[in-house]
Amino acid sequence: PLADVVRRTAGTGPRHDDDLKAIRGIGPKLERLLKDLGITSFGQIARLEPDDLAVVADALGSFPGRIERDDWVGSATRLHAETYGTPL
Repeated sequence: PLADVVRRTAGTGPRHDDDLKAIRGIGPKLERLLKDLGITSFGQIARLEPDDLAVVADALGSFPGRIERDDWVGSATRLHAETYGTPL
C-alpha cells in the first residue's frame, strides 16, 4: 500500500521538502498531490522501486507509464545529488 511506500522511501535521514516541480513532468498540481500523499523529497522519488511506480501512479490518478516515461526516478536521483552533494 501507499503508506508503506511513503514510509520506506523516506529513509532514516532528515526529511526534506524539495521543489518537486524541478523533476521533468511534475507541475504544480502533481507536486501538491505528491506532497499531500507524503512524498516530499527528491530522495523519496529516487528510492521508488519498480513495484512502487504503479502504486504511486494509481494514488495520483495519473496516466499509466507517466512516471517511467518522464523518468522521475532518474531526474530525482540527479537532483538529490546536486542539491545535497551526496548520492543515494
